[in-house]
Amino acid sequence: ESLKGTLGELYVQNYAPGTFSAYSLEALLDLYNSNNIKIDIVMLDYLGLMKSDRVSPNAGLYSYIKAIGEEVRAVAKHHDIVTISCSQLNRSTFGKDSKEVDNSSISDSMGTAMTADLLVMILQNEAQKEKGEVTFKITKNRYTGKTEVFRVAANYAKMRFEDVLDPGPSFITAPQQIVSSPEDPMGKLP
Repeated sequence: ESLKGTLGELYVQNYAPGTFSAYSLEALLDLYNSNNIKIDIVMLDYLGLMKSDRVSPNAGLYSYIKAIGEEVRAVAKHHDIVTISCSQLNRSTFGKDSKEVDNSSISDSMGTAMTADLLVMILQNEAQKEKGEVTFKITKNRYTGKTEVFRVAANYAKMRFEDVLDPGPSFITAPQQIVSSPEDPMGKLP
């Protein structure tokens, strides 16, 4: 499928669990490239649903998931693309404060955390849900080493994160020009 918009095109591929691997991704990217379609970002939901072409599941969950991550990373490097993968947190994190959640909270395997360059957790408790807030927690960052926690507003009607509630990274929202007036000195009115 292709959804055309002002920012580019979105292609969605759907595979049964355990049938898609890094070799499958390589073949898919080669197919797109042969049709003059340049892919910039690949989003995988999620590594644990993929299969490894070089390590058996019998090697153990950690080794298996880590191998999948390494294989995907190699394909991404070869094609000069960004890959983003999602993962769930284990059940022991339910109801915990964001300070108590760390990389060991990732379900499936720590192999996911070992191969990632950047780990960002999206956390929300019941109180935040009522307020329309979400906590982002950067727990691993190979680029700058900087980790931090910040909150954003969740606009569920538009399915996006909007205003930064606490000072934090500027990559969460696009720059906006705020114009104030005597009726709206903070520039908050539409």
